[in-house]
Amino acid sequence: MAGGPPEPNRGLQPTAGAGSRGSSPPARSVLVDSAFVRATLCTMRAAGSSTATRGTVRAGGPRRRDARTSPALRLVLAALALGCGHDWSAADVTAAADEAGGTDGDWAGDAGHDGEDELVEEADEGAGEDEAEGAPDADADAAPFCGDGVVNPGEECDTTVPQRCTTGCGTIGGRPCRECRWAPECEAPAEACNDRDDDCDGLTDEDFECRRGETKDCRTVCDSAGKQNCGDACVWEPACVPPAETCNGVDDDCDAVADEDFECVRGQPAACGNPCGVPGVRGCDEDCRPIGACCSSTERCSCTPPACDDDCDGLTDEGCPAC
Repeated sequence: MAGGPPEPNRGLQPTAGAGSRGSSPPARSVLVDSAFVRATLCTMRAAGSSTATRGTVRAGGPRRRDARTSPALRLVLAALALGCGHDWSAADVTAAADEAGGTDGDWAGDAGHDGEDELVEEADEGAGEDEAEGAPDADADAAPFCGDGVVNPGEECDTTVPQRCTTGCGTIGGRPCRECRWAPECEAPAEACNDRDDDCDGLTDEDFECRRGETKDCRTVCDSAGKQNCGDACVWEPACVPPAETCNGVDDDCDAVADEDFECVRGQPAACGNPCGVPGVRGCDEDCRPIGACCSSTERCSCTPPACDDDCDGLTDEGCPAC
């Protein structure tokens, strides 16, 4: 590592008849033990390896297999402490290295152990212990939370489906679930084609071509004043619907007959017959009702009563031979 303490010499492990592999570390290695614990926690956190950390460090101090840890690994971790926010000086690290390489033989038998191998073994051991202890799945122990689709204690709702409610303009809206609480407002629905103000904006069917049931003026095929209807889909129907027939002397409903629903055609002669059975015509008033005498164009002679003035000239059977 650039700028760090010198690489430790793995060949400088004590070998002189020292204690067994099960011996406890010397008291003067406390400095290195502290670096070991802090650096291990720091480096394992940086690597994202919580399992390795559990396998390497326990509460109260470092965990060692057979009460020893490779001095080479301990030296490396002590050096790493400088880069992980530890406040030791380079001289402290060198002193820690000297302590780790002491000659009282308490570390005999560790020569040739690679620090990385030791750390991996510790991590594997810690993971195995978790499995052996039957550690539960993290997902199985996850605490309930808002958004898990379940109405947990203290929640009113946990859904994307709004609650049915009535809006201020009387339509059926929805109350959304926000942060597991029903919102206080009732949200209006989108505007529909139904001749109602659904979205409470004061307008009716405003998102469509026309308002359902609405009509507008148009001209029929017989040139009468008709109406075009807005249909059930809120679009204008293509046909111009003619009006009902009125008394006006013209064909309103486009059936080729004028004023057919009345007694006569307004302003036109109306067919009739006089008391003597002679056919004639009479007038038709503005209300399409016949008016005036029924007059024929000629006088018909009648020798039996009643005698009639057929041609409405004030004379009866004029010009007829005596009976």
